[in-house]
Amino acid sequence: MCAEKTSKALQRAIVYSTEWAKTIALKYLCGHSACGKEIYVETTGDLRTLFSRLSTKSTEVPDIIVLDIPARDYVGLLCHIRRLHPALPVVITQSRILFSDRAVASWFGNIWLREYDSLLAGYPGALIGSCMTDLQFAGTYSSAACSTECPGRMSDAILLNHVERWLCGRLTERIGSGLCAQVATEWLSRGISAQEVGKRLNRSDKLVYHYRSRIIQELRISGHPRDFIASLSLKEGPVPSDRPMTCQMRVVA
Repeated sequence: MCAEKTSKALQRAIVYSTEWAKTIALKYLCGHSACGKEIYVETTGDLRTLFSRLSTKSTEVPDIIVLDIPARDYVGLLCHIRRLHPALPVVITQSRILFSDRAVASWFGNIWLREYDSLLAGYPGALIGSCMTDLQFAGTYSSAACSTECPGRMSDAILLNHVERWLCGRLTERIGSGLCAQVATEWLSRGISAQEVGKRLNRSDKLVYHYRSRIIQELRISGHPRDFIASLSLKEGPVPSDRPMTCQMRVVA
């Protein structure tokens, strides 16, 4: 006999992942089961299909969307989702969650960041949908900064600039130094060496190294220096060609 674990609040879900094994795992973590009643989980590894499914022409909006992506590299996609569905819960899964991912989640709101290990450890007692009401999970944001910080009609480049400034602001709050955060997000996160940054800003490279070391310690970044860059850098990523200019977030806000 199979014990049904599906959350009553969820009826439909969409899972996006380019890896087959993760797609199947996430499907079951959403509440799909091999017997009894189950929620309807649609899976896709194609962004065009995902864009089409989330368009305003679709008659059935899912209760939740699960994305197997690094949030920091898909700012454009998340903006597209928010323009169409301001209140749609989004769960983003990755093997590791970085500071830049949390800043993006904070900007768009109603995004939950979950690591694979924690998801698998909780199965089958705790499914993906349970994190949307449990405040113990890091990365939960109930409101969107973009509803007040973004005018709703911006080019992709300007949008990315706004989110980068938001990330810098969050970093400033974390470390207590605006100059340190600015140097890190505007220069070091671009891959420019500390020596070159010092020359451009007319500061000693020793000071720039100090800034970088301070942030690495505060964010507990370990490993290769490229981990530092990823923790503070954002990318637009793929976006739909028919991206709507009218943002429904303005209506909600």
